[in-house]
Amino acid sequence: MASNPLIDDKVFDQIMQVRDSAVCNMCSVKEVQYHAYHMNLYELVNFIESYPKEYFHFILTGDRGEAKEEQ
Repeated sequence: MASNPLIDDKVFDQIMQVRDSAVCNMCSVKEVQYHAYHMNLYELVNFIESYPKEYFHFILTGDRGEAKEEQ
């Protein structure tokens, strides 16, 4: 059974929107969160708030992680 990625398609697309805007360094987590908020990308803002290490890991490796299955 394939697991769902932690960084789903919506958050991935929002990360790409911030990246494509070229307003900040994508490794500056708080700055990305700030610009995402002002670009109305609230799912990304919430993701970074909840999973800052996973966001940074994604930026460095491209690994979207695995979502924890709820039981």
